[in-house]
Amino acid sequence: MNCEMLADPAIDPVLSEGVMTVRDACRFLSIGRTQLYQLMKSGRLPWVSLGSCRRIPRRAVIQLLADGLVSKS
Repeated sequence: MNCEMLADPAIDPVLSEGVMTVRDACRFLSIGRTQLYQLMKSGRLPWVSLGSCRRIPRRAVIQLLADGLVSKS
C-alpha cells in the first residue's frame, strides 16, 4: 500500500483535512518521537497505519492542542 494515499472525505471526516507524518506531527507539537508514540499508544492521539507508515489526522493533532489549552483567570 502506498504511504501517500489520501483518505476519501466522504468515508471519514476526521481524515478530510489530511494526515501528518510522525515527523511532521512532532515538529507541529514541538515534542519528541517517544512522547508522540506514547500519545498514540495511550489512545489520546489517533493514527492510521498505511503499510509500514503511520499517519496522524491533522484534525486530531489540532484537537489535542485545543484540549490542552489552559485559561488564565
